[in-house]
Amino acid sequence: MNTPAEQPSFEAIYNECLEAACRCTSVAQLSHLNYYWELGAIVIRFIQAAGEKPSRAGIERLASELTARIPGATFGATTLYCARSVNLMYRQEDLPEMVSKGVLIGHLKLLASVDEETRPAVVEKLYGDDGKAVTIKALEETIQEHRKQSVRKATDEAIQTARAPAPVKPTPPAAEPSDNVGDTGSADNAVGVAAPVQPDDGKTKSVGAHQEKEFSQSPLKPLKQIDSTCTKLLSIAPDVFIVIGEASKIGFDSDKAQANYKAAFENAQAGLMEVKQVVDKLLEQMTDLAP
Repeated sequence: MNTPAEQPSFEAIYNECLEAACRCTSVAQLSHLNYYWELGAIVIRFIQAAGEKPSRAGIERLASELTARIPGATFGATTLYCARSVNLMYRQEDLPEMVSKGVLIGHLKLLASVDEETRPAVVEKLYGDDGKAVTIKALEETIQEHRKQSVRKATDEAIQTARAPAPVKPTPPAAEPSDNVGDTGSADNAVGVAAPVQPDDGKTKSVGAHQEKEFSQSPLKPLKQIDSTCTKLLSIAPDVFIVIGEASKIGFDSDKAQANYKAAFENAQAGLMEVKQVVDKLLEQMTDLAP
């Protein structure tokens, strides 16, 4: 007598469906990474064929050409830049193992936005203690912390350089008086002849045998204002460094956002150039007239 085959439980069916979905997801993720890797190889070949350095302008030109020549496709410079970085960071044969550990294209996009000097330290944090990839949010927080540390270091160095005492210029030796006045000049230049008395303009006062200038304003006030302004500028510099770095690599979601950023960037750049001219003159004069 034949016994009816046992019906699989709902849990077994659920597990089979879950495994099938995971296999499909892994295949899709690996295909996505392979696409980025191969696209990066195209970007590298294009730049090499053009005989130019991998500049942002060159990648933008390639993005425009691909979009124009491939119907229905849209390529962004940020995508191509990320693809190039993925190709340079990893070998194609390493991608399957990375996918098995949970690495997504979002992880690689974040790593591509990090400068080459900081990237090795961030890559060490890509995997957790269990050997699996950390969440994209956790990796983003790690990158932000490394950037802040790097900017803090640069800011501290800038503050130390700005506040370092100016080199003291050696005082030239006083000229020895000449005994032969008639051979070198008139009697007015001889030692012992009093200098002509300057008229009192209201800004000098006599103290003993000397004349001392009166300050038109407190000498400490403008110097303290400069020091305070420099401190404020240095305090916001870390955020500015981070924003500029991210904007150049991540890009913007809309033309309007990019246009607004460009206008603000150009205004800030023009303002800094004007400030730089004044600062250069101030530093030159402060060096020459250092007490």
